[in-house]
Parts: sequence; C-alpha cells; structure tokens
Amino acid sequence: MTLAALFRERQTRNRIIFAALILLLPIVVYFQFFRKKPIPVGAERAVFCTKCKSMGAKIIVDIEDDKDQRNYCKICGGRLRYAAKCLKCKYEFPLPAADSAPPGDAKHTMDKFRFLRDRELCPNCRQEPPDTAIMTPDQIEKKADL
Repeated sequence: MTLAALFRERQTRNRIIFAALILLLPIVVYFQFFRKKPIPVGAERAVFCTKCKSMGAKIIVDIEDDKDQRNYCKICGGRLRYAAKCLKCKYEFPLPAADSAPPGDAKHTMDKFRFLRDRELCPNCRQEPPDTAIMTPDQIEKKADL
C-alpha cells in the first residue's frame, strides 16, 4: 500500500493525523510551559570606560572582580566603572573603585566617612556635599557596545 492510498481512505488518514498530534502535543507543551530558561547572573548596569570614556549598559556581577572579562571595555580594553551623574552640573563620570584604602591621615572615624563620601564628588564642580546619582541603563543617551 502506498502513501497516497493511505491518505485516500478517510478513516486511515484521520488515525494517522490523530497519532501525529498525540506525539507532537506533549513536545509542544513541554517546550512552551516546562522548559526552564537560564536565569542571567548579575544585573544590567550603566557603566563608564575609564580609558576611552564611552558609556554603555552591561550585565555586571561584581565590578571589582579583575578576573571577570565583562568588567573590561570591548572597544579599548579599559576598566569599566559604574556611571554616575552630577545633578548640579549634569557631568557624567565613573565612580572610583570601592576597595581603595583611605589615606594615612584619615585616623578618625569622621575622616574615614568623609573619604567615603568624597568618592562621589563630581570631578567637574566638586560640590560639597556630593549631589550625584548612579545612572541606570535607560538614562544613557549615547550607548556604546561595551
């Protein structure tokens, strides 16, 4: 019996279609509802390259990790830092590293707090106290593929 002869008979054709649907339906349901999509590690953050001064959005796990290649610019190989913006003069700049030690003359607790606060000082206007905000990826006007 040929394939064309099988499809001419209505009852045989319906059985073949029914069997194909029974085989395909669980596969479709599995891929639609039960397959787990991988959860991306990290968060999308606005970053600033310290070397070429380009800005972009990138998924960052730990910005201080020197071994993670995602923390380096694809364009120039420079180090990426979180992007900040001065709310007074609208200047955009990278935040310095968080693990830098306070200077030796910061012996008192308040000096150490000032050192931490001064990390966020705008390099353009140096307003005291700092009036900066960490940028989000949707606030970047000219995005580069970092």
